Amino acid sequence: MVLACLAVGAAIGAVNGLLVTRLRLPALISRLATATIMVEVDESQAVELPLQPGEMSLHHVRLIHGSEPNPSSTRRIGFAIRYLPTYVRQAVGGRDSAMLVRGVDTYGHFDPEQRPEFDMAPGAQAHHAEVMARTNRVLMRDTPLVAP
Repeated sequence: MVLACLAVGAAIGAVNGLLVTRLRLPALISRLATATIMVEVDESQAVELPLQPGEMSLHHVRLIHGSEPNPSSTRRIGFAIRYLPTYVRQAVGGRDSAMLVRGVDTYGHFDPEQRPEFDMAPGAQAHHAEVMARTNRVLMRDTPLVAP
């Protein structure tokens, strides 16, 4: 599985919220849902990867990565795209949605993302809200942020 993190915003420099991904090699996140790191991580081995708008990093989805908080008043905007083979399925929380970007899905483990009819279409907004609610229940499970 590959994660593409795309810097979208027009931030310039770290003070203005530049997306700086710190890659911690070779450690992997053992549970993405709560970002619990189950291994010792030597921060001195972290590699900084500053991203300007339009640039992206590609790495394994379980590689420990992240950015420091943005202390500026300038928005920092990023877009994460996760690529995975169609035989992969959601292990917890029921079904998830995905967009097929290549080939044929013979497994049917994901609900197809709906194409909006137009910008901010009510049906698309409702679908997005449903997908995000399912995602949040999975990501925040076993935390006080989600009711059982």
